[in-house]
Amino acid sequence: PRSTPLYSSAASDVYKRQGKSYYYSKDYISAKRYLNEFVDENPNHANIQSALKLAIESDRKIPYQLMRQGMSFDERGLVVRAVEKYIRAKSLADTLLADVINERLREISYREIERAEKWLYEGESDTAIAHATMVSGWYPDIKHHIDRFKIYNFMSKGEQLYKIGL
Repeated sequence: PRSTPLYSSAASDVYKRQGKSYYYSKDYISAKRYLNEFVDENPNHANIQSALKLAIESDRKIPYQLMRQGMSFDERGLVVRAVEKYIRAKSLADTLLADVINERLREISYREIERAEKWLYEGESDTAIAHATMVSGWYPDIKHHIDRFKIYNFMSKGEQLYKIGL
């Protein structure tokens, strides 16, 4: 007795067509999802090998797609969304790409620390410390700046108290 597939052959072919369409339009995340669905539903299909090949290629290209999305957000000044994409890409990337992404995260982090430093010197130390703390979540190597900001904050407040005679 043959098991009946959940979807008809025509419906499952839609998964393969959709997967191929997404693949060739460079949406590898969606392509992988549709192609894997096709493979799961049709393990004995005549086109299973080509679907598997595209699914594997999609998987390999996903970190690059995420990095491009991060770059797009970065160019538009959407730093937090860019960093989210970069971190996700880094978690899926090979060593070479992960190093490139890490360097980009370093650049963004130091740029954001410079921004926080301006707030610090403008008297908005709480905002500066909060921002630096957030940035250290993306790039832990900048944590020493948080201590530096806190020290500046205490020194500044101490100086103010001294000036008013306390």
